[in-house]
Amino acid sequence: MTVDRPTTYSPAPIERPACPKCKTKMMLARLTPGRAGFGLQSFDCPKCNHELTIEVPEPDPLEAAKGWLSSELRPPVKMADYRAYTVGEDGHFINFRAFSCDNDPDAIVWAKQLVDGHPVELWSGARFILRLEQPEPDQGPAA
Repeated sequence: MTVDRPTTYSPAPIERPACPKCKTKMMLARLTPGRAGFGLQSFDCPKCNHELTIEVPEPDPLEAAKGWLSSELRPPVKMADYRAYTVGEDGHFINFRAFSCDNDPDAIVWAKQLVDGHPVELWSGARFILRLEQPEPDQGPAA
């Protein structure tokens, strides 16, 4: 029994052989790993259902990765988890919103949107960041 597993990507096009029985161009059925440094290409004939498996050399993984290794691609940065707690009149938390941001300044911008009549405390895990108070309403120009 053959178990299909992902193989190394080969940038070269796969040649479809002619069926040895009826000479019809065969269809690629699957790619599977072979012995070290080789892969197996399995083909099925659409006309006579003949199956053919060919062992082919796989490209060196380090050669295939050269473009990636020399590029400016970087691994993703883990975003921090934050919670913005709404503080009730008695000083206890009455609600919260959990979210993720790249950094504290972005989280503060996000938390400022939640200030609506009650103060909001911003936390990242056990680390307190700041408390946002309800802004005082403008009194308008003095007469």
